[in-house]
Formats: sequence, structure tokens, C-alpha cells
Amino acid sequence: MKVALVAFSGKGAMGQYAAGLATALAGLARVTLFAPNHFRADTLGAAVARRFFASGRTKARALVRFLNPVAGRALAGEIAADPMWCTS
Repeated sequence: MKVALVAFSGKGAMGQYAAGLATALAGLARVTLFAPNHFRADTLGAAVARRFFASGRTKARALVRFLNPVAGRALAGEIAADPMWCTS
């Protein structure tokens, strides 16, 4: 099984939760975590593939970016183009 986990927030408890979930799932499936570029990658297990995307430095800028349909489409295209999804 393959799992794409998308975390739109990587700060505080949300980042810890996403890292814990991705690491736990990696024991059961092939996991790729898509997270903002400020996400602390050192909290992830070694089996988790990591892909980072740009987001705003403040909550307001991040919200504007994520509400932008062009940015959303670009992120969806990046997920679809990930090599993990092209193999069985």
C-alpha cells in the first residue's frame, strides 16, 4: 500500500502529530510526507519519504497561498508526479 500524507502545518503539535503518524504508517506502507518547507524533517523516521513545498512564513501568508487555486493545483501536480505513484 502507498500513502501520501499532506501536512499543511508543520509547527508545534501539528508537526509532531504529522511526524508521528507518518513514521507509524511507514511500518505498514510506503509513505511520502508532503509538508511545508519549515517542517522539522529530523523528527521523521528514516523510512518516510519527504517532499517539501513553499508556504508563507506567517499564518496569513500561508492561508493566502493555500487558498490560491494555482498553488493548490501545483501541489496536486507535485503529488501526482511523485515517482512513488508511478511504480507498483
